[in-house]
Amino acid sequence: MGFEELFPLFPKLEWEMEKCPEPEDFFEEARIWIPEDQVQWLEMVCRGELGKVNLHDCEILADVAEFFARIRVELELLRQNKSGTSILPPGFIRENNPLEREEKLLRLRWEFIEEQKAPENDWGLRAVFMYMLQLTILIRRSSFIRDEGEKMFHKLCEVARQKAA
Repeated sequence: MGFEELFPLFPKLEWEMEKCPEPEDFFEEARIWIPEDQVQWLEMVCRGELGKVNLHDCEILADVAEFFARIRVELELLRQNKSGTSILPPGFIRENNPLEREEKLLRLRWEFIEEQKAPENDWGLRAVFMYMLQLTILIRRSSFIRDEGEKMFHKLCEVARQKAA
C-alpha cells in the first residue's frame, strides 16, 4: 500500500479543468492507501492550515508557505503605493478588479507549484502534497463560477448550521 496506488485513481489536474475532484473523495480513497497520520496532515493542508503542519514533514511545504507569504507581503507593499515587488507588477491592484486579481494570484501559485513538481514517476508524499495544493487552487477558482460558487456557499451554510446546532 502506498502513494503509487493512490495516484492512478484521480485525474491529472489541469488549470483549464471545469470540474475537479472533490477533496472528500480524495481523502476517502487516501485512507485506504496511505497511513492515517499522513491523510490528516493532507487534510490540514487542504483546509489552509499550513501553520498547524510541521514544515519539516515535507520540505516543499516550507518553500510553498514562504512563496505564499511573499505574495502577501508584496500585495501589502502595493496597497501602500510602494514599489519594489519582484512577483507582482506595479499596477497590479489598480489595473485589475478583485476577481481578476484573485484569479491572477491563484495562477501565480499554480505556476509556482508546477515549477516545484517532481518527475511524473515520483509518487511520494511530496507529489501527493503538490496534488492537494493544486486541488485546493482549482476548488477556489471554481468558486468564481456562479453555479459552483452557489453550491459552495450552500455547503458552507450547511456546515455552519450543523456547528451551531
